[in-house]
Amino acid sequence: MALVYRVEDSKGSGPYRSQYYETLMLPSRCKERHSNDEHPCPAEDRILHRYMHTDEYCGFKDLDQFRAWFNLRDRRKLDSQGLSLAVYRVSNSNITYGEHQVLFYKGRADKIKEYSLLTKKKA
Repeated sequence: MALVYRVEDSKGSGPYRSQYYETLMLPSRCKERHSNDEHPCPAEDRILHRYMHTDEYCGFKDLDQFRAWFNLRDRRKLDSQGLSLAVYRVSNSNITYGEHQVLFYKGRADKIKEYSLLTKKKA
């Protein structure tokens, strides 16, 4: 078992597949947002190097990876819109690790905690 960290709202929607991308000026399409080596789409991640399955979700393997993806300014914007950092317990067989993010089957995971996006805790 492993922990996966995911930014989402109370309904489980992430910042790129919801109304938040317009409010927060996050482009809706992966290519527009993930246009550099630090924010690749899963298909462009040097380790993942594949497209997502329809029932997979993006997340992070730890808080460092989360903070590397969303800088403090982005976290403040997301927090102001009610998004939080959800922590899921996931079987290792349901996670695919990438260089900058992970893909996981949220339907096969247990949400165990939720934190503010501005937390300094080591979850």
